[in-house]
Amino acid sequence: MSQADSAQHFGLSVATEATTRLHPAEQFRDLVQRIFDVIAPVWPLDDYVAVNPYVGISERRFLNARGFLRVFSESETLMPLQYYADLFRDGQVGRQAIADALDELRTDGVDDDTPWSVDELIEKLRSVPPRPADADAADRIDIPLSIPNPDRRVRSMSELLDRQMGTDYERTVIDEIGKHVSAFYDRGTSLWSMPCRNLTLYQSWHSLARIDRTVEVLGVKDFREFVSLLPPSPKAAIVHCLKLLRVPQRWWETYLLCLVFQMPGWYGWVKFQSQQYGHAGEPDELIDLLAIHLAYEAAIADSESYRVSWDNIADDRVGRFAASVHESLEEVKLRYLMLRATELTFQRELLGQLSSTGHPPALVNQNGQTDQTSQQADSDQTNPKPDETPIAQIAFCIDVRSERLRRHLESSNAQVQTLGFAGFFGMPIDYVPLDSEAAKPQVPFLLRPSLRVFEGHRGANADELAWQRHVAIQQRKNQSWLSSLKDTALGGFAFVESLGLSFLPKLFGQTVLPSLQPKQGSQSHAACGTEPVAPMSDLDTACQQAWIDAAEGLIRGLGLVGKPISDLLILCGHESHTTNNPVAATLQCGACGGHSGEVNARVAAALLNRPDVREALSERGVCIPSSTVVLAAVHETTTDHIRLVDADSIPSQLQSQLSQVKDAIKVACKATRRERQITWREPGADGDSFRRSLDWGEVRPEWGLAGNAAIVFGPRERTLSADLNGRVFLHEYDAESDLDGELLDNLVAGPLVVAHSINMQYYASVVDNRHFGSGNKTVHNVVGGFGVQSGNGGDLMNGLAWQSLHNGSRYAHEPLRLLAVFYASRSVVDRVLASHDDVRTWIENRWLNLVAIEGQQSFRLSDNGQWVEVASDVAA
Repeated sequence: MSQADSAQHFGLSVATEATTRLHPAEQFRDLVQRIFDVIAPVWPLDDYVAVNPYVGISERRFLNARGFLRVFSESETLMPLQYYADLFRDGQVGRQAIADALDELRTDGVDDDTPWSVDELIEKLRSVPPRPADADAADRIDIPLSIPNPDRRVRSMSELLDRQMGTDYERTVIDEIGKHVSAFYDRGTSLWSMPCRNLTLYQSWHSLARIDRTVEVLGVKDFREFVSLLPPSPKAAIVHCLKLLRVPQRWWETYLLCLVFQMPGWYGWVKFQSQQYGHAGEPDELIDLLAIHLAYEAAIADSESYRVSWDNIADDRVGRFAASVHESLEEVKLRYLMLRATELTFQRELLGQLSSTGHPPALVNQNGQTDQTSQQADSDQTNPKPDETPIAQIAFCIDVRSERLRRHLESSNAQVQTLGFAGFFGMPIDYVPLDSEAAKPQVPFLLRPSLRVFEGHRGANADELAWQRHVAIQQRKNQSWLSSLKDTALGGFAFVESLGLSFLPKLFGQTVLPSLQPKQGSQSHAACGTEPVAPMSDLDTACQQAWIDAAEGLIRGLGLVGKPISDLLILCGHESHTTNNPVAATLQCGACGGHSGEVNARVAAALLNRPDVREALSERGVCIPSSTVVLAAVHETTTDHIRLVDADSIPSQLQSQLSQVKDAIKVACKATRRERQITWREPGADGDSFRRSLDWGEVRPEWGLAGNAAIVFGPRERTLSADLNGRVFLHEYDAESDLDGELLDNLVAGPLVVAHSINMQYYASVVDNRHFGSGNKTVHNVVGGFGVQSGNGGDLMNGLAWQSLHNGSRYAHEPLRLLAVFYASRSVVDRVLASHDDVRTWIENRWLNLVAIEGQQSFRLSDNGQWVEVASDVAA
């Protein structure tokens, strides 16, 4: 590989020649659109969903994307070499994995010119000094989480001045922009509303910055005068400022990307605004923010009479930037090879687990421990055969946190069958709580709700429901006066003086005895003692088709068409209960838009229990026995407790089965908590998880989806006895009943994309917490009611906090790219991927790994589109 080719492969050529054939307006529009595409959106706290921060650059190969980012930012996509060397020293990555990774990368053409041998690679790893013993201390949040990039050629004016003069202009710019953007998008948390909010973002800033003396006090001379001379149009202001900074037009894109990655959180927020509420066409909010950002940069440069000689930064013709002198391409390749070696180590372990399926799981006793005696005595108790009907079928969300619980549930009672499905259960709904006028989306971020449900008393008609909502909304408004009193400028002092002591018992209890405080699980829905019922009276003719389609999709997705359906079918959504946690939505159901999955489970259960729905389904060849009762349940992931909903409605003839299920659930939940304590090294006894969920000082109430590394699409019997350690998403799929690949097509478009987004968010938060994580949770402050900042200013935080990724002594999440495993033929997978260009691109560019299992053989889809057999013992 030549030097020029290496530079291109590693992303060192960024800016390209301007397309002079286009009209200047079209050039500008294309420029902004390219920048817009690179930015990852940041969702609000109430509807938080996982976003792949690399999705905008995934059309580039993995290593090329890294080089691209590091031309204009400190962004990183790989762990330090020291991290991988420590894995090798600890025996977590072995010689064989390194050899396999080297062979694979050479086969795929990633490394075809480095004459490395395995012994040489191992010697290089041994020569890397180990990480200091205290380097991972819980209070060392300031440890660099990415490789420094000191000779980065493209920097903002504020950065350059800070490096040369010792100023703090970069922090000033980010703080000032954050102050204005947070006030402009405030969601009612401020009692004094920002003026000019009826204008656009740029217009409101332009109006206020002309009279705000703050920036001048901080050292920028004549800032107000500079702002007053800016063009009123943000597009014109961008061009004006770029010319003042003397940035050559062929480098505009690179320079603007540099600004974007100075504060990816705020740019991600305006992208979310554009996507959700903007008009079709140009991303106006991004243009506004770029204009504001450039105005500060140009004003600072003008104040300091600072100029940059751009001719010394890049080649005049194509904007090719030199590689860093502080890191060699050889080291980057070695780190990438070690990433692949860690992935192959996990892949081998996973396929090995899958190869041992077909045996009944080890039984657990009432104390949640493996019981060999009981297993010997009950050796005649086996799992139901495919043509036998289990006493109950429980469908869980595919969330990795359900894997342990499903395994222990099947171990506690082999006559209980578990299934995996996306946690929204195929219900395309949004949901209006009783005391709210706003609807919450209960679907994955890829979908738009097409049906709406309301909370209300069971059996209420339309008029009664309207009255109930009116009363609940008024009660909520009447109760808000206390919060308003505390938030006023003077009322806060009077409030503390007069009523502060009355809160002392509550504060003492929450701090010293949190486990004795009321459990939140019973308050998961709105006030007034109501229940969140599926608010469908008669199926509206306009919506009837959509409801029937949703019901059919659920049964087919569970793989129950043409198979025995138990008299007791339970749909188990999941939710998380934590205290004093602004980012609590990150622990909720991602498939339900960052909300509790209880609503979807109850709506789906009510829908499947309707006789008219079952009749309509039977006409489509989907038969649910008349004896089957569908029940909703909720898996509380913080405490690993399952709460059955409306269990009192179960008919008497099913009470015996229900009792067996309850007993199995009790044993399984206890075993799951025990295993989780061992895996995560959580302190305390079995009940400590309940305390952690109520402790307002707890920074790690649960670990969320930390550790996720793979998603398996296949029948449960293929994963039944595999101990997957809570690291794998499990989705039902039966290739034999999907010969045309239609169901697999839906799984690739939905669950696979969502799982990949979750995986990439965790991956990026570990390897680059500065840009794609949210730092130290203990200093988070809610801003605008929609996000969090670190301290009292700065960028909007995005991604995961350090405490969600590291336990103080070791990583809780191992940064691996997602492995997708399909129990399907290669021909069907190829046919499905042909209609999903984005997913195929992720695989070819090494953002996603894919394995197809055919009988006893496993095949990896290489980045050149060829299938390569993987050595494994996967049983047929």
